[in-house]
Amino acid sequence: MIFNVREENDSVFLETKSEILDDSVKNEFDKLLDKFLIEGKKNFHLDLAGSRFIDTAGLQMLVSAKIKVNKNAAILEIHNISPELEFSMEELRKDLLKFVSGIYPKNLPN
Repeated sequence: MIFNVREENDSVFLETKSEILDDSVKNEFDKLLDKFLIEGKKNFHLDLAGSRFIDTAGLQMLVSAKIKVNKNAAILEIHNISPELEFSMEELRKDLLKFVSGIYPKNLPN
């Protein structure tokens, strides 16, 4: 299990044990979030204290989670973003902006 999970009333506290927010973390988180939304939970707290790096799957996890909780009139709060994880997120954001604007990478196949 990649997450420590604790439930309190209508709140769910999920603490990642993985240093990297990648596809395996995303898959488990998506299953847990869906399960708890079906059960009617409305408040989610995601603790990222143990995470140091995020890839595109981790970013997709956060974006899709925000969309899911909004559709279910629920709340997602993210806690304890380490300086390393914040730096990783900022670098990923820069790369995505460069890609979308056509600056990077320059030699994509047609």
